[in-house]
Amino acid sequence: MGVRVLSALLIATPLFNSCPSPSILTAFVQLAPAPKGYGDSPRPFRVSRLHVTESVSGEHLLKKVEPEYPPEAKATRLEGDVIFRIIIGKNGKVKEIHLRRGKPILIEAAAKALSEWQYETLVLNGEAVEVESLATIQFRLPIKNQ
Repeated sequence: MGVRVLSALLIATPLFNSCPSPSILTAFVQLAPAPKGYGDSPRPFRVSRLHVTESVSGEHLLKKVEPEYPPEAKATRLEGDVIFRIIIGKNGKVKEIHLRRGKPILIEAAAKALSEWQYETLVLNGEAVEVESLATIQFRLPIKNQ
């Protein structure tokens, strides 16, 4: 269904005319063909980065490196999660790491491990794309036998 543009040109006889005219108002209406292309509609664009949930990116994780537990954290029996927003490059390697939250003593070890993770290359419409997601690094100590 095409869009049609309606143009109207109104020609009026001046009201000051002493001779009455049978036509006081003449109207000219022109229908134009529908414009080609997208006009004012949004245009599709190439996707350069997809935003996916952590569970979706986790399904494409090929290599997960576990963090080295910091000795100070282990000595105090500190546990917790460190959460990062990550950018996965077109080659599947972690390209950027941005801290969201975590205990300061665990952050460096978590980031070091995360930098070695490897994901499958994500392809959309035949082209590799970057992926933005979250990654959670968990630090848990083994339960002591009583």
